[in-house]
Amino acid sequence: MFCYKGKETGETALLRQILGCFCKGDVAVADRFYGNYWMIALLMQSGVDVCFRKHQKRHTDFRRGRCLGKDDHIVTWQRPNRPPWISQELYNSMPKSIELREIRFVITKPGRKQDPFIIVTTMPDVQSDDAVQYEDLAELFGFRWNAELDIRSIKTHLNLNHLRCKSPEMVRKEF
Repeated sequence: MFCYKGKETGETALLRQILGCFCKGDVAVADRFYGNYWMIALLMQSGVDVCFRKHQKRHTDFRRGRCLGKDDHIVTWQRPNRPPWISQELYNSMPKSIELREIRFVITKPGRKQDPFIIVTTMPDVQSDDAVQYEDLAELFGFRWNAELDIRSIKTHLNLNHLRCKSPEMVRKEF
């Protein structure tokens, strides 16, 4: 049972509560809201790979890190200061740094050009035996977008744009 308002009720807090649902070898694909050091490190500790859009406030310089190709490199993120929601014990168990692959994508659609965006992933680079190619990551991230569109479509067709109830029992009745 999860709270619907107050502290620790945002999307990332709720995801942290269900991290045990992931299995070793799973791949978490999400938007830029989840692409932070803590979420990535927590998933990595569970043996889960990530493929997240990089937050726009996090600086990217493809001249730094280990170059894998044009717009593809390996960088190291340092562990930030401990946020209030992390216990000292959990903070101490987190790695002091994590190595991530950053890849720039530019998706063009007929008649318009979309701004480039950057994906961060823990999936192996092109120089390893079980490499994940640039095209595979583009396709994987495209599936995430299709899932978002499918959820929006379901909500629209079932007229679920506004569920007003807050308790699980009342949400079931309203549904």
